[in-house]
Amino acid sequence: MVYWQKGYHKFIKKEYKELRERIRAVVKKKIGNRNLDMEDYIDKKLSVTILVYENWLTKAGEITKRDLANKQKFLLDSIFMELDIDDKFIWELNMVKIQSNPEEKTIVDIKPFRI
Repeated sequence: MVYWQKGYHKFIKKEYKELRERIRAVVKKKIGNRNLDMEDYIDKKLSVTILVYENWLTKAGEITKRDLANKQKFLLDSIFMELDIDDKFIWELNMVKIQSNPEEKTIVDIKPFRI
């Protein structure tokens, strides 16, 4: 779990703070100085697709116990914090495990939700 609790307050662990800052730095670098048309994103319904390329199998070929749900919230919070968009606008969310060894990467696509 990302947080540990002391009394009634939750604190984020140091390694997760560092990871969150690395994620935010990647988002900032990807955006760069481009003038994004935030009208397409702010206060509108969003569709988010996340592709997670990792080795999801043990040496014996069994599926590892790592799940997507724990990664999902932390990743989305980190990205949307940098974009200054509330993640409550996510209307559609798809997250996919893709078997990849040795390369590990995550690709996130955020676009306006359309039916």
